[in-house]
Amino acid sequence: MSAGHWDFYIEQGVDWGKQITWKDSAKAFIITSGYTADMQVRASRRSSSILVELSTSNDRITVTGASGLFTLSLTAVETRALDFDTGVYDFEVTSAAGMVYRLLEGNITLSKEVTR
Repeated sequence: MSAGHWDFYIEQGVDWGKQITWKDSAKAFIITSGYTADMQVRASRRSSSILVELSTSNDRITVTGASGLFTLSLTAVETRALDFDTGVYDFEVTSAAGMVYRLLEGNITLSKEVTR
């Protein structure tokens, strides 16, 4: 399975969130109970610096196992602290058995806040 491509747009200084539903080829929800998820944003694929990280361990990603739903979120305080123009990301999930799947990848654009 190849990762899907989805570009994100984040507005600085406001709450941000996305929901990702994982389905199989027959459009049935993949049960993700016990899964963890990680997403890192970097300036480029080769960059060693992480611009922002979302994961189940830092509570920026939640998993709703029965419906295959992953919810990504950043608070207004967290987006206000972001300081980049564009970046790249990938979104990976890990099953309870340790199987890793890259579900999405793409670009992220940060719209800088004017009202502060």
